[in-house]
Amino acid sequence: DSKPRLLFLPGYGCSVTMYAKFLNKLRESYQVTAIDQLGLGTSGKPEYNLTDAQDCIDYFVGSLRAWMLTTKYDEHGEFYLCGHSLGGYVSTFYALRYPQNIKKLVLFSPVGIPPAPTQNDPAELARESDSFKT
Repeated sequence: DSKPRLLFLPGYGCSVTMYAKFLNKLRESYQVTAIDQLGLGTSGKPEYNLTDAQDCIDYFVGSLRAWMLTTKYDEHGEFYLCGHSLGGYVSTFYALRYPQNIKKLVLFSPVGIPPAPTQNDPAELARESDSFKT
């Protein structure tokens, strides 16, 4: 197939089936591969012991890297890496660690795992998280 390749990662608690209409539209122009992230959707749910945000990042990026190596997906040239929500967050960290063959990174509402708050006071937490700071 001469269409460019696109790898899609869904968001937290989602399965690729939730994106069927979106992915079918993309298939008109791309060779689309969509995978459920480890522990989400219909994938396996191995035991894990994650203690902080970095552990979580390493877990998801590591599982995506293992999939890439097992399937040899990234050995077949350039591809677009696309993710929604947590899938966008994981895609970002994956692209930072393994930029080879990623033609473009496409993010849809990327969110991730923030570091633990340093404050216990609710008013101070609200001030720290205010996205409208000047």
